[in-house]
Order: sequence, then structure tokens, then C-alpha cells
Amino acid sequence: MYFPELSEAPDDRVVFFSDIAKNSISAKYWGNLYDEGLLNLTAHLLTSRFGKNGNGDPVTNAPQGATSKTVGKLSKGLESRNSGIYANAGDYALTVYGRRYWELLQLIKPTVLVISGGSGCAGTFSR
Repeated sequence: MYFPELSEAPDDRVVFFSDIAKNSISAKYWGNLYDEGLLNLTAHLLTSRFGKNGNGDPVTNAPQGATSKTVGKLSKGLESRNSGIYANAGDYALTVYGRRYWELLQLIKPTVLVISGGSGCAGTFSR
């Protein structure tokens, strides 16, 4: 099992969310990252709805890392839920699985390279 922490989730529930994930991503588009993307999206959907073990309450808050800590008179700073590479991740930022899915998604997004032929330009780039 890839995510042993989800072993308490009923099989039919895992299959249900796996089917949703399969309909959401394309093996052709994802290439070698398809299996990892599919597993993380399935786990994200499952834990978003049924909690961190796949058999409980929904996840409603994104995990936040501590940025500072004070012991006297207790103080603790937390990072923003919408910062860094997860700023535009939406509900994918709510779970570790969604965050990994988001990271993978950023890797497979098409990148456009444009080099303009403005004044003083010696040429253009084409593929």
C-alpha cells in the first residue's frame, strides 16, 4: 500500500475516489508521472471528504508550519496557508496528498517560450 495511513478506508470508498481521479487526469498528458499523480489525487479526494485516515471527518483546514515560537507567555507564528507554491492551489493545499498532486501538476503544465523579434533582435526562436 502506498499510503498505509489510509488502510482504514473501506475499499469501495477508495475505488470510488480513484474512479473520480482517473476521470480527472489523462495518462497520455501526465506520462511517467501519471501513477503518482493518480495516487495523490485519489488520496487527496479521500482525505478531503473522510479525514486523515480515510474513515472519519473531512479535512477543513490546511496544515500550517510554524514560523516562530516563544515560550514565555506562549506565542507561535504560523505560515500562511496561501503562500509559496500553494498560493493558487485552492483546496489541493488542504492535504499533503493534494499538495504533492499540485507540485506534480506544476511539473507537467505546458511552458510557453516566446522570444520577440523586436528592434535590435538578431532572430527568433522556433521549434
